[in-house]
Order: sequence, then structure tokens, then C-alpha cells
Amino acid sequence: MLSRTRILPFCCVVLILFAAVSAGAADKSCIDCHKKLTAKRMVHAAIGQFARMEQGCPSCHGAPHATKKAELSLTAPVPELCYQCHEKANFAKTNIHPPVAGGACLSCHDPHASDTAPLLNQPIPTLCMGCHPDKNSGRHVLGGYGFGDNHPVRGQLDPARKGRELACTSCHYPHASGRKKLFINDAANDPENLCLRCHTKITARP
Repeated sequence: MLSRTRILPFCCVVLILFAAVSAGAADKSCIDCHKKLTAKRMVHAAIGQFARMEQGCPSCHGAPHATKKAELSLTAPVPELCYQCHEKANFAKTNIHPPVAGGACLSCHDPHASDTAPLLNQPIPTLCMGCHPDKNSGRHVLGGYGFGDNHPVRGQLDPARKGRELACTSCHYPHASGRKKLFINDAANDPENLCLRCHTKITARP
């Protein structure tokens, strides 16, 4: 029969080994069993920090195996869960994109990984066309500012964003803006100044 002096160290060793095994399992079990979630070009930063256990999978999934419904295992509902890392003020300006106002972050973004930055479900402008099919022609009506009836939204380089393609986000914020129509121009109220981001040789009207 083991004496008390021998049982105590033995129990401590067992507990330490159990903790180490449990920690090791927690470190690798999520990715090992869910490899498809991260098998894309860009991985959500929170998942990338999983190895350091500062955030990682447990930051969003508190009890991932407590239920078969994945959304019920989240530590908070979307979009409040997203706002734990992404500044809420950036999504609460005067004009808010309807999906953002409805908390539908996942309608545009994959929370784990994507081949399209920034974690988009589809490339722009394809993603935008899903809700704006009237822009599916590949050209966008300007509203009569004297520069023609339409404007390309794909297939050309963006003069204001080096190395990036001209797209919806060249002129519009996808989340929220202090300007009408989610314009990105914060310099003036006149939308014509938005044109001057690319068309530097055009003289603005007085």
C-alpha cells in the first residue's frame, strides 16, 4: 500500500501529464480535424494565432463540440463576435451597407479562410453583383456628371490603387461611410472630386 508521501507526488505527476496531453490535443485537434477550413490562400488572423493560444479557434468557438449546430458554439453572436477584434465604430457611420446593418458579415466574408482578400466568399465585383444584378453588365452608370453614361468596374487597373484592379471598392466603402452612396472620398461633398482620384487631368467644376 502506497504511503501518503508517495501518493501525493504520484498524483501531481499524473495531473501534469494529463494537462500536457490535454493542452497538446487542444493545440492541434481543431486544425487536424478541420484542415479544409484553412486550406486556402489567406487564413483568418485569429486562426493563425492559434499556435500561441492567445486567440485562435477558442476565441470564437468556446464549446465547439457541445452541439451539432456550429453557430451555437460561438462565444458571441455575429456581428458582436466580429466586433471583439474589428472596431465597431468603422461599421457605424452615417450610411451603412444593408448587409452590415443587418449583421450579415458572413454573407460576404468567410470566417476561416479564402482565396480572395479580405476573406471574401467571391471576388469583387462578382460578390457585389449578387445583390446588385443591375450592374452585371460590367459597366456602372455614373448619373450624368458629363463624362459619359457608364464606367468600367472590372478588367482594368485602378490608377488610385497601385497593383489592384478597378472594382466597386475603388469608389465605395463596402461597410459604412460618412458620404452618400458609401463613397470613399472624404475630401469634399461633391462626388466629382471622387473622379479626380484617378482622372487627375480633369478640372473640377467651379
